[in-house]
Amino acid sequence: MSWHPAHGRHVRVSTLVLVVFLVLAGGYATMPDPGDPEAVAEFNKVNDPTEPANRAIFELNRGLDTAFLKPMAMFYRDVIPQFFQNRINDALDNLRAPVIFLNDILQG
Repeated sequence: MSWHPAHGRHVRVSTLVLVVFLVLAGGYATMPDPGDPEAVAEFNKVNDPTEPANRAIFELNRGLDTAFLKPMAMFYRDVIPQFFQNRINDALDNLRAPVIFLNDILQG
């Protein structure tokens, strides 16, 4: 593959766009100054009140994954022969077929 001068310019522009995006996105992730009542009111207005519940459910899901789902997946991968894994995969594909068919019809 040969090098073209425009390629270097494209990489620099892409990098610049990424840096600008990250700088702008970082501004939205900061807490407002407690001495600015307008900023605190705006923060409270857009703040997610269900965040504590979401974090608790996320931790529960991570715990279930670690304690139950990951060992089951490892058992399935290591103990069940590949032939039966393929048959199970085929059966699950067949169960998804009506949903895919409906989606195809709706897309025309």
